[in-house]
Order: sequence, then C-alpha cells, then structure tokens
Amino acid sequence: MRIIAATSLILLLVLALWIPAYRPAEAFRELVRVEYKSNSTYWGKKYAVHALEQALAFQNSTSRAALPSPPSHLPSPIDTAVQSHLGQVTDRFMHNSYFRSVATATTLAAFRLALLANLLPAIAAFNCAAFFDGICRRAVKSVEFRKHHPELFTLTIGGVIVTLCVITLALIAPFPLAPPLLPGLLTLAGLLGNVAAANYHRAI
Repeated sequence: MRIIAATSLILLLVLALWIPAYRPAEAFRELVRVEYKSNSTYWGKKYAVHALEQALAFQNSTSRAALPSPPSHLPSPIDTAVQSHLGQVTDRFMHNSYFRSVATATTLAAFRLALLANLLPAIAAFNCAAFFDGICRRAVKSVEFRKHHPELFTLTIGGVIVTLCVITLALIAPFPLAPPLLPGLLTLAGLLGNVAAANYHRAI
C-alpha cells in the first residue's frame, strides 16, 4: 500500500509539472469557457456562475499576493536597486510561457474544484453513510465469526489512493471533463472505502 501511495504521488507530481509545459495558456482559458458552458447546461447556470466567480476571486487574490507591497519609508539607493532587480526578475518569470500556463492551469483547477465543492455536502453525506455501512458490515461479520479479507482491504485502500490522485490530476487535465466525472470519482472513492471498512482485518 505504501508503494502504491508513493508511486501515485510521484506520478502525480511529474504530470502536474509537465502538463503546463505541454499546453499553452490559451488552451487552459478555452477549457474554462467550454466547461462553463457544459456545466451551465448540466447543473444549471447559477451553479456554473458561482463556481466561476470563486475561481476568478482566487486568481485575483493570488495576483495581489504576488505584487510587492510599497515601502513604508523612503527607500535608500541600495533598496531601490534591489527592488528594481527583483522586479525585472519577477517580470521575466511572469511573462515566461510556462509560468503563464501554470497560472492559467491554476485558474482552471480552481474552477473545477469550485464546481466540485458546490456538490461536496451531498457527496460527503453519501460517503459518510457508505463508510458507516462498511463498519456495520464488519461488526456483523465479526459477530458471525466470518473471515475478513485483508487482500481486499489492501486492494480497495489502494483504489481509494489512486482515485484521489486521479481527481487531483483531473483538476488540471488538458481536455474537457464531463460534468459528472469529478463527483462520480469522489463517490467511487467512498464506495471503495465502504468495502475497505467492511474488510478491515485488525482488531479495533
């Protein structure tokens, strides 16, 4: 299970750094437009507008945080030279095509995450119920002296880890996502957790 978790996280990091280098910033902007339209049709315009507002608010907050604050006192010539040099370096970074792709991909991820967050209460309620059901089934099996399946527990926990990594990677996937995909994946993680809880083989 540790091998699955470590491998999944390494692949997730590599792909997350590679995708912005593979696709330009304009492609991520177009994805935001396409998915805004598809989610407006599928979930309703109010839902899509709220998610877009949250994503743009996040983008604006990160942009303001990146700007240097004005000095509270009259800067010395050395301070001025240092700030000028840092400003030039920052401009080079911000106008670099890779960093522009990263910034736009972050906006796309924020939009998709906001879409998912709007459904999170219902999904969380379902997943909590599924986990509780798994615990109850485990308790019944213990009373009936039925055998637990540690290999099934390991397999399903590994499935939960992989599913969560797929959800994270899907936030910056360079292609349009169907509106039910992310909620469906999160629900799948809950169902796998149900099976894992029902087959937990150690004494509680």
